[in-house]
Amino acid sequence: MAGGPAAGGRRAGGTRPIADAALGPQTTAAPDAKHGILLEPGEQNTARSDGDRPQFKGIFLRNLYDFYRQSPRPAYSEFIGDNARSVWANNRNSSNQFGLHRAGPFDYADASRQSSAQDALNAAVPLAAN
Repeated sequence: MAGGPAAGGRRAGGTRPIADAALGPQTTAAPDAKHGILLEPGEQNTARSDGDRPQFKGIFLRNLYDFYRQSPRPAYSEFIGDNARSVWANNRNSSNQFGLHRAGPFDYADASRQSSAQDALNAAVPLAAN
């Protein structure tokens, strides 16, 4: 998971963030190549009772934002922004509840899906000012 190395880099106090070790979205997850939207392998087969898989996507983007803060690469901010925009545009219902599939369609809402989507949106907020 991206968070451990990012935190480790901050604690080490070095001048070169561990984010520069070339971790990027394409090395840790499988983005949908056509849209650049985070898509987990086997996502379409996620059981309704599986709270882990949906949660991973939010954790990933939250930690990618940590990498971005240490090593502000355009690819990181673009990936975060694209995913947040897709969550908002393609992955919510009329009650503003979020589903699993970032590129859509909305499947159903649960606590794991909501917190994961919120992590994606929160990661994009500070980038919107840039």
